Amino acid sequence: ALANVRRVAAHHPALLAEEEDQVEEEDDGERVQAPLVTLLPLVAKLVKNPRSTLSRVACLCSGDLFKSHAGAVLRCEEGSKLVDELLNKAAHAKRFLAEEAAAALKAMAESAAPELALVSSEGKSAAAKAPKVRARAAKCLQTAASRADRPTLLKVLPSLLPTAAKLLVDRDADARAAARATLPMLRAAVAEGAEAKGEAWEAALKQHLSPVAIRDVLKATG
Repeated sequence: ALANVRRVAAHHPALLAEEEDQVEEEDDGERVQAPLVTLLPLVAKLVKNPRSTLSRVACLCSGDLFKSHAGAVLRCEEGSKLVDELLNKAAHAKRFLAEEAAAALKAMAESAAPELALVSSEGKSAAAKAPKVRARAAKCLQTAASRADRPTLLKVLPSLLPTAAKLLVDRDADARAAARATLPMLRAAVAEGAEAKGEAWEAALKQHLSPVAIRDVLKATG
């Protein structure tokens, strides 16, 4: 069944689902869920499945769904739950499972609109309790930020900057590395067009961060 979903996602994506507001109605007036919305909870359940082979194929399927319908997936609650399961699996002890889940998350960060991917990744980074899960979410954040234009970065700056600053001092080295890669992008967006680039960056930091966090960010970004 998962193989069939992968084929449809790759070759006939329009059959799966469009946006939630394009849901059809039955003759009796009841709303009919688009196929994608129906599939997502099932795929998420299979990602979580303890059988490694089945979980791996579900991760592969998730990546295909993100490549074909990343926006629709991230805009619904079922899609958010799928991302949660992928983040947990990306922190799995079995390397081949972790790598497949990480590849699916990368497809999400590379395929969704940058703002949507940033908001999703930032929320997951802020909410995750497990260090390895935070690190995977931070990597998604870095990837999405690298694709975003200046207006998008400035729009999400009030929530993104505190999260990146927190990740900068995370226990996990990968989370810290992702934060160090993301912060210069934010600095460049803030400083672009400013006569005093350093002052513009420091002003943004003072607006959104505590003095301790400001010190850490300035040390990382110069």
